Amino acid sequence: MDLIFNPKKRPPFTIEVGYFDTVEEIKQKVEKYQGVPVSDQTLIFNGHVLPDDGDIASCVLLHNSHINLIIASDEKPVFLRVKIPTPQPHIINIEMDMDDTPLKLRNNILTLEMANLPANRPLVLSLDGQELQDDRTFEEYEVSNGTEIDVRFRTPILMVIVQSMCETMKIPVEVNPEDDLAELRKDCERLKEKMNFPLPEEGYFFIHRQAVMDEEMSFRWHNVEEADTIEVFAGRILPPQS
Repeated sequence: MDLIFNPKKRPPFTIEVGYFDTVEEIKQKVEKYQGVPVSDQTLIFNGHVLPDDGDIASCVLLHNSHINLIIASDEKPVFLRVKIPTPQPHIINIEMDMDDTPLKLRNNILTLEMANLPANRPLVLSLDGQELQDDRTFEEYEVSNGTEIDVRFRTPILMVIVQSMCETMKIPVEVNPEDDLAELRKDCERLKEKMNFPLPEEGYFFIHRQAVMDEEMSFRWHNVEEADTIEVFAGRILPPQS
């Protein structure tokens, strides 16, 4: 008779067994044909672990019964070298299972007292420059002991309203708080091309909360917040006379 084995992390396979074989003897055949040591095997049928001294009859195994095979060596955890973005960056070794996800690792990092990270700033995990997705497992990313995971803070995106002169047009624009006004000027030029956003031909500058904005400074420096309005005014700002 045949038994169909379904390992958790390997392709299924079929092995022919005898009608009077014990579970121990079945495990020996798995070791012979699949190379999995008997000591690493746990056989589960209908939700119950099969005892080594059980046999085909006592375990009610039939032809083509499906056996779940847990292989201990496949379940071993890995230690990841996690680079923490603190003022003095350091590396922490964190134990994770291969079935774990980057989401679980990120939550573990936030609970580490030694990391001392603000909980309100989203973390981004990356491997060899690739951002890790929350719904994938470390097995899918083929990590191993000593794999280095880079951690950085995700830069929040602000949505601001860019308003043309005389309030003829208002358009929402996404900006990086760390960018300076030169990036917004590029956005305005693109809006002019694609949406006929009116820009003064003689030049223009930006106003935020009734104050002229310094184009060499960032949105964060100007205390720009979500949904703030930035107005376009005609003219040029002359540099101060020395």
